Amino acid sequence: MKRKRKKKKKNRGRNQGSRGAAQAAAEAGSLRGGRAPPRKVEEVVKFAIDAGYRLFDCAYFYQNENEIGNAVQQKIKEGAVKREDLFIVTKAGEKLHPVDDNGMSIPSDTDFLDTWEAMEELVDDGLVKAIGISNFNHEQIERILNKPGLKYKPVNNQIECHPYLTQEKLIKYCKSKGIAVTAYSPLGSPNRPWAKPGDPVLLDDPKIKEIAVRHHKTPAQVLIRFLIQRDVIVIPKSDKPQRIEENIKSCQSQGLPIQSRILIPVVSARPPSNSFQIRRRTLKLSLDEFFCT
Repeated sequence: MKRKRKKKKKNRGRNQGSRGAAQAAAEAGSLRGGRAPPRKVEEVVKFAIDAGYRLFDCAYFYQNENEIGNAVQQKIKEGAVKREDLFIVTKAGEKLHPVDDNGMSIPSDTDFLDTWEAMEELVDDGLVKAIGISNFNHEQIERILNKPGLKYKPVNNQIECHPYLTQEKLIKYCKSKGIAVTAYSPLGSPNRPWAKPGDPVLLDDPKIKEIAVRHHKTPAQVLIRFLIQRDVIVIPKSDKPQRIEENIKSCQSQGLPIQSRILIPVVSARPPSNSFQIRRRTLKLSLDEFFCT
């Protein structure tokens, strides 16, 4: 049965163009959400807004969207920030898919092009400002772009990216299509629960530490700057005020000297065989009015 459409609302606000949104987000600073006590989440988000962060990456899976929304609304009421200056991102998470008695997702033969059409309706109805994708490769993106009757192309592709997984070809392709790229796990996810003994720790890489010491930066700042200088949006995750401030300084400071920029790709030229890339295929949508309706 065809789903009954809601009355169409005019979508006002930022347009679908990715260039301006991506540049604004990259320059202002971005923060990825995660699981933490509710009260701490609110305090971290408020601190981050005061520090200059303007993009917040969320997910239903993190179970913290209410707390982030509360913090955002408080800062708006204080006059610290305007809603139109914020980018609030979330995803269509695993909890939205049916599962079996063992909690495993039930396979579906639904074509993601059909899902994309449903997401386009969200834009038409004024429920979101922009829609994007996550972990999509070249072929999958081409399917969307070549879809008959396409109304909105993806604004952003969120992928794992860092010096051990540089994604040069995919980033170049996305840019050629006007699709901004967001890098998750820019620090290598050192606390990932599936890490195995002996897995490489990006923050401890000798080359990264050498560059950081030489230029009086932290390894995290070097890794974040590496991506920013490639025009990639970065969403580091932290709940520590000191590191939140250090991370955004990577966006605001001048770039590293050219010799350092040459050294970093050398680290990634031979990625480890046990690369910890997350191999998932999920859709992502950007909910611009999700928290402040």
